[in-house]
Amino acid sequence: MQMFCKRRFEDRRGASVLAVIIGLFLTCGAAKALANEELREWSDTTGRHKLTARLQAFSEGAVTLEMADGKLMEINIDKLGTKDRPYVLAHYGDLKKADDNPFKEKNAAELERLEAKLKATQRQVEENAQAASDNAAKLDGLETKLGDLKRELGDTERKLDDMAGQLFFVKLRAAAARTDALLLDQQFSKVEVTCLEDQVRGAEATFKVVNARLEAGSVSELDRQRAKAALFMLKGCVAWVKGDLPQCQKEYDGAVAACKECAEFVRTQQQVGTVDYPTLLLAEAATKEAELCASRVKGRIAARESRRSK
Repeated sequence: MQMFCKRRFEDRRGASVLAVIIGLFLTCGAAKALANEELREWSDTTGRHKLTARLQAFSEGAVTLEMADGKLMEINIDKLGTKDRPYVLAHYGDLKKADDNPFKEKNAAELERLEAKLKATQRQVEENAQAASDNAAKLDGLETKLGDLKRELGDTERKLDDMAGQLFFVKLRAAAARTDALLLDQQFSKVEVTCLEDQVRGAEATFKVVNARLEAGSVSELDRQRAKAALFMLKGCVAWVKGDLPQCQKEYDGAVAACKECAEFVRTQQQVGTVDYPTLLLAEAATKEAELCASRVKGRIAARESRRSK
């Protein structure tokens, strides 16, 4: 019994090996037959796309064709022409379900397509780089123009500052001349006194604002000295009309000191070219006007003291 089972097992194993050998023989025969296939014309279902090739393989619904130059093309069986399907059927039997894709390139053809796509991408990158370079050049031009405009704006601002300084010194000289006239005739109306007091209050408010701006760094010491000189001049006028000569002398001495500091500051700026010469002349003239007013007040005080001593 054991010998019978053993012999039967060996017979079955031999049959399996034989079947494998026969399958390999048939496969090799089919591959050799396909390799010997002649070139023929193939077309898709529309008949518009054609090529000359030999049948190379058929797997999972895809037919592979080999062209004369060795290039492999692939097409799904459903897209293959009606005259070409029986040809494939003769070699592979039943047709399998395929998808809807048309001919496809494989191997070298696919590589060529990718290389063409890469070249197109490189051209696009180069065009984008050139566009970026052009935009950068335009931006540089705009920045240059902006720098020129900023310099022009700075020059305009300096000219405006010079004009404002000149205007201030003109007003300061006018105030000094007006005070000098008041000192000469000693005639003051109530309207004149009220006007002077209003001007003093305005000058005090301006001086506080300038001090705050100086601490914030938005104005210079010159602006502060200008405001101080104007305030001293106006306060000296009020002290004079009220008959307080000592206070008047104190205020005018302060105005003289402030005007001198302004003139010195302007002289330094004029030497480095940040202000023009007319501004310096006006600053020096304002200083002389303040000194003239202060000297006349001192003269009046001396005359009064002389009369009292007699």
